[in-house]
Amino acid sequence: MIKDRKYQVSDYERIMDFLREMYLQTGKQHCWLPQRWEYAEYNCNSLYVNRGWEDWKNYIRIWEDNGKIVAIAHKESGYEVFMQIRPTYEFLADEMLDYLETTVPLERHGDECELWLYINDSKRWIEKKLINRGYFKNDECCYYNYQKLTGNFKPELPEGYRFVDGTEITDKKSRYLCCHLGFHPSDEPNILPSTDFNMEYAPMFNPKFEIMTQDKDGNLCSFCVVWYDDKLKIGMFEPVCTRINYRMKGLGKQMLIEGLRRLKDIGAEKAYVESFGDSRRAFYNSAGFITYDSDYPWRKKF
Repeated sequence: MIKDRKYQVSDYERIMDFLREMYLQTGKQHCWLPQRWEYAEYNCNSLYVNRGWEDWKNYIRIWEDNGKIVAIAHKESGYEVFMQIRPTYEFLADEMLDYLETTVPLERHGDECELWLYINDSKRWIEKKLINRGYFKNDECCYYNYQKLTGNFKPELPEGYRFVDGTEITDKKSRYLCCHLGFHPSDEPNILPSTDFNMEYAPMFNPKFEIMTQDKDGNLCSFCVVWYDDKLKIGMFEPVCTRINYRMKGLGKQMLIEGLRRLKDIGAEKAYVESFGDSRRAFYNSAGFITYDSDYPWRKKF
């Protein structure tokens, strides 16, 4: 009695519950966390739509067994795609791949199109299938990192810096610019895009967990958001960045420790963060995060 259908807005909470069930079933993040889905909806999707790509909700497809969600295939950007599959339903993979390859718009490089399918390295059962379909594994990957909140977290900022958060820094543009310039240091926008920073409207968003560092002149130096799911008692850091002129001072690491401290104070048991590439992985490891899995893009040209 397995049926597939397009996503509907009323499915949002059902998907969040599905992701929570998957987390509890596997014990770690072997598919998206609920926070990751919420961040994609309230932040990433807004950014990509602003750049001219279609709303990701138009490409979410759900598989159900007697009304129970067992798998989800979806994109995030124009060419990055994901599959969330409940254990014992791996036989749906071919059908899901057929859907993604024929439906999701692909990034074009000259006369070629390309699809990037992110798959956990622990899911070795699918690798032969992907190779037979013409996919090849990327050299760099996204690492999954976690930390149990059992330590005594005491952040120590350099002299002249302090922590602030969204309850104190209420100016939306200054917060946006700190985050934007942390990732794009040479691309200072003249105006604040109307679709950016929609994440402050997300159900899990808490301005006390929009943590920043500030220098003695009032400049915002580093930025992160911590998403807390009180049902699973886990937190997730996304995004995390430091502006280029303030790097190598330890601000980003101490900001992470402050986020971990705040999570522990409200009863969280674990924290998660994803990191693309070895240098970012090393940064999170330096703050006590342990890498337990990786998420490789498998690429296919059309």
